[in-house]
Amino acid sequence: MTDSSNKAPQKTRCAELTWDANNEPSSSEFDDVYFSKDNGLDESRYVFLRGNQLQARWQQLSGNTFCIAETGFGTGLNFLATWQLWNQCDTQNAELTYISVEKYPLSPEALKRALGAWPQLAELAALLLQNYPPQPWQGLQNIELKAAGASDQKQQQNTAPIKTIRLLLYFGDSNDAWPELSTLIQAQPELAEKRPAFGERQNKVDAWFLDGFAPAKNPEMWQSELFQAMQANSQAGTSVATFTCAGTVKRGLKAHGFSIQKIPGFGRKREMLIASFTGDTACENADHSMQGSSANSAKKNHLNNPSKHNQTNTAAAHAINKRRLKTSRQANWLLIPERKMPNTTQARALIIGAGMAGAQIARRLAEQGLPCTVLEKNHIASQASGNPAGAVYTRLGLGNDTLSEFNLAAQMYADQFYQQGNYYQNCGQACGVLHLSNNKNHKRHLDLIKHYRGEQFALLDRQQASLQCGIELNTGGLWLKQSGWLSPPRLCRQLLEHSLIDVHENCEALSLEQSGANWRVICQNREFFASHVIVASAYEAQQFPELKHLTLKRIRGQVSFLDSDEQLKTLRAVICGEGYLTPAQQTPSGPQHCAGATFSLSDTSCELTQHDHQKNLDALSSFLPGFDGSDKHLQGRVAFRTTSPDYLPLLGPVNNIKLSLERFAALRHKANADIAELGAPYPGLYCALAFGSRGLAYSPLAARLICDLILGRHLPVRRTLYAALHPMRFEIRNLIQNKKTRAR
Repeated sequence: MTDSSNKAPQKTRCAELTWDANNEPSSSEFDDVYFSKDNGLDESRYVFLRGNQLQARWQQLSGNTFCIAETGFGTGLNFLATWQLWNQCDTQNAELTYISVEKYPLSPEALKRALGAWPQLAELAALLLQNYPPQPWQGLQNIELKAAGASDQKQQQNTAPIKTIRLLLYFGDSNDAWPELSTLIQAQPELAEKRPAFGERQNKVDAWFLDGFAPAKNPEMWQSELFQAMQANSQAGTSVATFTCAGTVKRGLKAHGFSIQKIPGFGRKREMLIASFTGDTACENADHSMQGSSANSAKKNHLNNPSKHNQTNTAAAHAINKRRLKTSRQANWLLIPERKMPNTTQARALIIGAGMAGAQIARRLAEQGLPCTVLEKNHIASQASGNPAGAVYTRLGLGNDTLSEFNLAAQMYADQFYQQGNYYQNCGQACGVLHLSNNKNHKRHLDLIKHYRGEQFALLDRQQASLQCGIELNTGGLWLKQSGWLSPPRLCRQLLEHSLIDVHENCEALSLEQSGANWRVICQNREFFASHVIVASAYEAQQFPELKHLTLKRIRGQVSFLDSDEQLKTLRAVICGEGYLTPAQQTPSGPQHCAGATFSLSDTSCELTQHDHQKNLDALSSFLPGFDGSDKHLQGRVAFRTTSPDYLPLLGPVNNIKLSLERFAALRHKANADIAELGAPYPGLYCALAFGSRGLAYSPLAARLICDLILGRHLPVRRTLYAALHPMRFEIRNLIQNKKTRAR
């Protein structure tokens, strides 16, 4: 199986709990409590916040990001205590990333019950619960929360950057989590000097919360794999705090480069441990279960030799689970050498295309302090993003494939993004979306509801659906209460209204050239220079030789605009079936609905046709009893969507295709060939393409991914899903299957 496999995450088992008279939970699995009987919140603050000296470090934070990694999310109490402290610190220019791994997550109902014990955290707990996955599913959940104190006024003034907190919540075994989150796990030791990364910098952890149940209760977690992962993902000064002083923990930390210290424990606990990463692995404390020679040969590996230190770190990471590595060595094509970011006066991103993809990426980068230039051949949202209204929609279901996984992640992230940024309020409406059930998708909807309990989804019968939508329907469906519709042109314009975004309309990018550490983008009458270029111009991206190898196709679509009438005027939600129908919005000619859209693979005409209008009307007739569109005066719009062969977008760095195929040619003969090479991207060149008809739903998560690659942060998706989105994936699959490739 390769990294671009279609195998999706599986359902994980929720924690089995018992509750005492004080409504405090204990784990039936481990026969242990989740927090101190003395005072769980005070214990979290003492052990993890004070133990890692977070307040003092945040007050002196020099960069714009800080990363915490936790073993055992549990009730989320540590996270909420951390979030509360983060809000109290003057860190407006930074983003906190909080990574937490939980093998047996609490259900939303249990989490709400457990956090009810802390009224002082009620506001933050409510926000967490609102965005907590409705039913834990094995894999990575990317949750972004607007920190209290990051004022709406600051957003309205469009000053950058904005203080945020980000929760990367991995449900599953920790031994599976770090290979999906870290680049170092799968990189060979001989590549250490190149500092391989998914993006332009290695993403490291600044502080570890070693929580979870005690080693005596949960020995499976406190194994050498955990300490190897910590070593591989730490840097000079990375701190550790844990409630336990168990010998296995002390030996594990010392053997993997941490200097440890005992300090008084909380409450009735006599001692606890804190530690700091130095890179010095003491031979006499080496963990003899460690694979290879990385521990025993690193007796004097000090930080005054960073090259040797990096090699040892990667060697330790390489030792983690050799069985897994044997099937993922070819994944090195995902990794790139670390790139030194230009200084702040030189760093600038240039985005080609001012549609949904380009606008989302520009806004995301600008909010992180990176100035952006946006070039648009015509005007903002003039192509596929030009329809007056569109549903935030993906095809939802629980399939064992990466498309289903990405669709679900994108839908949940998009609704979160549009709600928190007030985009639904300003550019559309969070009125809910009904996915009509039919013979093809009813089982998918049932499976989704069965496994995803919570407020986000509900399965409605015909009567319930009609009542919810305000119009008579002939079938029920899957109800997404937090979703809705948006006007793409209005949304794109609002996203691009930022002091660090410079938009040039009627300015076509004709060619790209590398110019030292920068890119030179040549237009008709002028040229631009930027450290990073992101091509988000849909099918037209292939005009550039660097992107000509990408496999893209165009699909014509026509939408119809219907004047509202007695039957349609009561519609108050979006309906999606064979086509879609939005509630009316006001236009100069009166209230109007948007219906569509057709899919015409071979039609290249830009003209409206009555034939396609009729297709849209027929789609409405299929779910609206008594609907007759024969007397409708219809207007409409034609646009061309861009898709890929597997209907997933193309997101990530653009590779030098000729050099990449040479480096990984051995995959033609052996699918799991041990290739000590990294991918060969053009430095600073990225693409975000092939969103199809799902640009509103796909673009927020896509923009987050591109931003994290450029800024060197932890990705919002697991490694295996990133491989399924990478622009190089088709050529790698062709190599493995010994098929013809498209070398330039």
